[in-house]
Amino acid sequence: MSPPHLTWTIVTLPKPPECDEQLLRALARKYRDYRLKAVEQESSPVHRAEQDRALASFEQELADPGYIHTICLAGPASSVSTQSEALLRSDWVGGCRQYGPITEHEWSRLPTLPQSSTVSECYHSNHLFVLPPYRGLKGPSGESIIVELDSANLAATAIRMRPRHPAGVDMALHQRATVPPNATRLLKEVYEKVFGFTVTGYVPLATSLVVNRNAEGLEWPTREEDEEFYARCDRAVVERVVRVDAEGRVRVRTPTANAPNPSKAFQYRHSLSLAGSVVNLSAVSDIGTLSEQPTLLSGLKDAGALLLHERKVLDAFHWAVENSPNHG
Repeated sequence: MSPPHLTWTIVTLPKPPECDEQLLRALARKYRDYRLKAVEQESSPVHRAEQDRALASFEQELADPGYIHTICLAGPASSVSTQSEALLRSDWVGGCRQYGPITEHEWSRLPTLPQSSTVSECYHSNHLFVLPPYRGLKGPSGESIIVELDSANLAATAIRMRPRHPAGVDMALHQRATVPPNATRLLKEVYEKVFGFTVTGYVPLATSLVVNRNAEGLEWPTREEDEEFYARCDRAVVERVVRVDAEGRVRVRTPTANAPNPSKAFQYRHSLSLAGSVVNLSAVSDIGTLSEQPTLLSGLKDAGALLLHERKVLDAFHWAVENSPNHG
């Protein structure tokens, strides 16, 4: 059975002066409650540290101009009159957080791939989360919440970057996140396959918390067993390069020097005046091996993976043939 459809709204949290002190405090309470739900299934030290965090530190985070908070609100945007009303009255069912631009020195504190000369700014992305009852649900657009959160976060970042770069010039951002390596489905099926991230290395949880600014406003570790927990729980560091053209269109480029380069094959064909194109496909749900493995298919849907249908695959091949150099 395909996942049910859900109507939701993706918004970016406002900053002062658009957000006055009263609204900021109310949003901080909503954000704190959402964060506690998000870490309920995590280890007790992480959940305990978030519980002990002062409300003022949440307010400070939301007011910090370096942060971009993207939130998914359950329900249609038309059900309320203003965005502020929607933020206060609706359930927060997903979100992500991004910080930047960060300095080259701060970026180099974690394992990283060589930066391309086209990279304009660097950002940390974390707290990408969807509450369990809403994972895998598809909206009218056919996309899952986690995919739309990522797209909205990139769009908000592009808007933030544009004033610092010449008009009409393409921009590029180097985006990084840390993921629990034991969360194989999240790492492989979402960050790598759907979002186009590449694993660059592994670091202790304590290092990840500091670099991703999770430790700000928190008092931890506070117990000896917590220190042991932080020392043994590594995080996978993942990166990607996102290109933003002059019209604001976003395109992800995986920043790995070791990835296969399929362009070599069709460049050789072009040198012989033969047609050639490359089509990169994600998993296909209704034909082939995956369609015969319902358990694996259900797991991919629950993880928010982008699944293709047969018609989309055929359309892709048709477009590739029609637009191939030397075709016809």
